[in-house]
Amino acid sequence: MSSPFGSVQQTTPSVPPPVDVAIRPPQTGFDTPSGAGPEVTRRHALSVLAGAGAAAGMGVTAWNKSQHRHVSPGLKGTRIWRFHTAGAVVEGLVAVGSVVYTADDNLNGGSDSHNVYALDAKTGVAVWMAANYAESYTGPAVGNDLVYVGSDFHTVTALHARTGHMAWQYVTGDVVTGAPAVYGNSVYLGCGINDHHIYALDAISGRLRWKYETGSSAFGQPAATSRAVYAGGDDGNIYALDGATGRLLWSFSAGGPVIGQLVAVHGVVFAGCGSRVCAIDARSGNQLWRFGTGDAVQAGLTVARGVVYAASNDGSLYAISASTGARIWSYPTGGGVNSGVAVADGVVYFGSDDANIYAVDIMTGTAKWHYRTGGQVRSGVSLSGQTVFAGSSDGNVYAVRA
Repeated sequence: MSSPFGSVQQTTPSVPPPVDVAIRPPQTGFDTPSGAGPEVTRRHALSVLAGAGAAAGMGVTAWNKSQHRHVSPGLKGTRIWRFHTAGAVVEGLVAVGSVVYTADDNLNGGSDSHNVYALDAKTGVAVWMAANYAESYTGPAVGNDLVYVGSDFHTVTALHARTGHMAWQYVTGDVVTGAPAVYGNSVYLGCGINDHHIYALDAISGRLRWKYETGSSAFGQPAATSRAVYAGGDDGNIYALDGATGRLLWSFSAGGPVIGQLVAVHGVVFAGCGSRVCAIDARSGNQLWRFGTGDAVQAGLTVARGVVYAASNDGSLYAISASTGARIWSYPTGGGVNSGVAVADGVVYFGSDDANIYAVDIMTGTAKWHYRTGGQVRSGVSLSGQTVFAGSSDGNVYAVRA
């Protein structure tokens, strides 16, 4: 029997630590537009280093020279290029067309050491990079020709995708712990630690539409449809909220923290519920099935052609029937699997704490190839053309021939 389930795009959330910094004025040229959210008084507004701009005396040209290009013979699983950042690339990464968007995490260094990047997908050259004092970023999520990132600086920021210039910035009540989700003209995100709210912002202006208080101090990336937004947190609940008003439609007790990405497709919500994968009827909130893994499912989750691919900290990627919850296959690695998951042309791509990027056949669950990086691969994993992109805790973004 054929399945109605289709593919979806994912990014990997994170839970950055709280940071308390001195009050800093917005940087010259990037004041928040009027009405785009609360005034930035406590956190440092993003400053963008685009084109020939400079960060602490080192412009984009200097960064390009620091890249290590690798000319591959055309074999799958061989590196095309890598781009070195100032920190660890363990947050979201997404390729849109010919550009790869990502960010680094860095607990040390000055303002030029914590960046959001736009990289040319073919060459690995930095198109632009934006810097602020945030030590941890979420996302990015891309839509409406904007790039949306949350941070431990109590901000969600929209950057123009072509230039990196700030469109708006909204200040939340605490650390933004989950990557934003973009649906139409709305951006949804969870804000944790001492805030405990799910936010809906206007995607173009950054104005607050509504916020809903929960018991969670950490959130994953929400999922949204034309009817509702679905968000989970470490309080063990999944919330279905009316997308227009924020009114609670239902809540579901997941039986464990929900701090990974949620997926809503064809009337079903899929989520990592502690050490299980849950399938929930999107309209009623009733459970359809649960599938148990050996450890937390807290990162990658995607659905393609009737199969749920779930990354587990037990070291395996699981392929599960989206209709029944039955196990199709699992692929073990040498470390926890806490990365994003991407599917294309009969292959599923993901990363592992054993420092490898994996390509596995979706029919047989056998490895086609793997590429070893210098650190844990916990970033989003994304595809553009015949290239797969992933970040590593070694500080590099890798482009590998798919």
